Amino acid sequence: MLYLIGRVLFCSLLRLVFRYSVVGQERVPQNGGVLLVANHASLLDPILLGCATPRPVHFMAKAELFRIPVLSWALPRVYAFPVRRGEADRTAIRTAIEYLARGEAVGIFPEGTRTLTGELLPPRRGAGLIAMRAGVPVVPVALIGTFRPFRIERGIPKINRFIVRFGEPIDLSPYLERESKEAIDEINQRMMEEIKKLMQQEAWTYAV
Repeated sequence: MLYLIGRVLFCSLLRLVFRYSVVGQERVPQNGGVLLVANHASLLDPILLGCATPRPVHFMAKAELFRIPVLSWALPRVYAFPVRRGEADRTAIRTAIEYLARGEAVGIFPEGTRTLTGELLPPRRGAGLIAMRAGVPVVPVALIGTFRPFRIERGIPKINRFIVRFGEPIDLSPYLERESKEAIDEINQRMMEEIKKLMQQEAWTYAV
């Protein structure tokens, strides 16, 4: 219930302020586990991806947030689960794989943290490991316009227009025959290449 209420409120707010649009939503499977992999430039990214996806999405959230009284109650109810940043958190990886095995959608940001420049960061190994072991469709997503969404140009406030572009599921079959660090790194690299292609199909910012 909390997820549904929050989705209605936040999606309405994002649509009103940023007039976001969605392209390729039909590429997200309606049923079964699916891993959504996206670029990460803003705190708004999980909310935007959740609004654009036609089914509930589970996200990782930094473990420190789960020690805050109100958030520790609310986050699990909006499909978030903890991850310890800065280390290989096997518990978070297992949790993501379990959700995918149960036929749920999981959203993850392979970069592991927000970019401070607007450029894509090198991916961390966790996303590739989840993709390899879960064996579910992996859909790349470009979140466009979320880097510094508010700015001043010649003294005039500008607001970026958000675009969410879903790509075709990535064929990981060439990598699944060998579970190795090299194969995981190749999966991560392939994910980032597909995200970059989607980002290049649109300009970075859209002023409204």
